[in-house]
Amino acid sequence: MYKLFVFYNDPPEAEKAAFEEYYRNTHLPLCRKIPGIVRVEADRFTGAISGGPAPYYMITVLGFNSKEEYDAGMSSPEGRAVARDTRNFPKGIMSMALAESVE
Repeated sequence: MYKLFVFYNDPPEAEKAAFEEYYRNTHLPLCRKIPGIVRVEADRFTGAISGGPAPYYMITVLGFNSKEEYDAGMSSPEGRAVARDTRNFPKGIMSMALAESVE
């Protein structure tokens, strides 16, 4: 499986409720429309194993069967719509990484 991991920093406190509502009701439904997507998972961190705060606020994982399906899905009109939609998020909130399953 080929995956896009999106890590979200804490949104500003005054924007947190609006961010979560927008994310859940607008952004995630857009993600689910990307052609070839087989997994959409969004999780909010609750803390670090050491007991302190987690290094991120949320993570989203978008899964595809292959890099080729990822490339095709993300370059589709639906994939480009998801990328454009991230402009509605607070600046500097996201960082992303790609991974390929090894087992």
